[in-house]
Amino acid sequence: MKRVIALLCLGLLAPALVWAGGEIYGTIHTDRGDTYTGSIRWDKNENFWDDVLDAEKSDKVFVEGGSRVRVFGITLGDDNGYWTHPELAIPFGHIKSIEPRRGGKVDIVMKNGLELRIDADGSDLGSGMRGLSIHDQSEGEVSLDWDDVDLIEFAQGPGSGLDERRLYGTVETDAGDFTGYVVWDRDEALKEDILDGDEDGRARKIPFDRIQRIEGRSRGSRVTLVDGKTLMLEDSNDVDDDNRGIDVTVPGLGLVKVGWDEFRAVTFALAPRSRAYAEFDGGRKLYGTVTDEDGNRYTGSVVWDNDEAYSWEPLNGSDNDVEFAIPFENIKSITRESRRSAKVELNNGEVLFLGESNDVDRDNKGIRIQTEGGEVELDWYEFESVVFANHP
Repeated sequence: MKRVIALLCLGLLAPALVWAGGEIYGTIHTDRGDTYTGSIRWDKNENFWDDVLDAEKSDKVFVEGGSRVRVFGITLGDDNGYWTHPELAIPFGHIKSIEPRRGGKVDIVMKNGLELRIDADGSDLGSGMRGLSIHDQSEGEVSLDWDDVDLIEFAQGPGSGLDERRLYGTVETDAGDFTGYVVWDRDEALKEDILDGDEDGRARKIPFDRIQRIEGRSRGSRVTLVDGKTLMLEDSNDVDDDNRGIDVTVPGLGLVKVGWDEFRAVTFALAPRSRAYAEFDGGRKLYGTVTDEDGNRYTGSVVWDNDEAYSWEPLNGSDNDVEFAIPFENIKSITRESRRSAKVELNNGEVLFLGESNDVDRDNKGIRIQTEGGEVELDWYEFESVVFANHP
């Protein structure tokens, strides 16, 4: 790596090696036998390898209902509850291929060889997708429906400059400021995308590359353009409380979901290079040392909340109503703070205190550790902390 940096400084490497394409790229095979290769835009707002494919796992888990209380080492509570499909959230960079199957199923093959069969539900898979387009190298932009797809094979693209057109900035909230790649209203992700709103009854359509800052107001937004001009816009889900939310992908942290009530402002800036396909490993099993409330330590493979077992899976939680989805690969340790919250330390040294999710509170469905001596399972009240590590 040091040699590469030196060559870059001397300007001896080709530009394509300096700015590897961070956009989703691959080959789509259709049911008609057509083949298209190029940059892919998935469900309108997923364009890059660190964007997340959202779905549901096929296997159900039981969620207990009622209140649970820990008294003298015994967990008390009723048996009422329900079965549900856990969330599946995979950054596209970890995926090798996606293949629709009969019966509304989808086969996903990860880069590490792991094969997943899931249901084609939601907006990211199946008939509910809002759109799938590919910029084919010879035919240009091609729009497809889910039913057209026979197989999608992902690969590293040559780079088209899409990274430089990605929305990036600092989003200010009551839970803190977050700097990363921005998706506005869960829809607009590129500088050429349009911010809609009315100014004194006159419709305005402003490309994001003309916008420097947006500040939330009670009835609309104050928009500052790059030339310094300010506008008050309203009567649109882009600029008022009908906004579906602002997503921020923060490098080293994960996905931060900000609702309109928690949003204060965003200031846009030049986007750094996005992660290339080669920077994703397909994931690995979670491994670490778990300490229980009595100080006993268990080292081995970890399954969190009786559900998350791989490094690409997210830990979910909230702080001041701002939601976080943090891939376990970014987490150094988790410590139970109370029945309602946990302290999460990231690999970059940042510390978060999260609650309001079964991942980080008393509704956690259990932490399982596969040790050399057998499997150990702890509930939330028995669990004290975990420190993750790479499998030796």
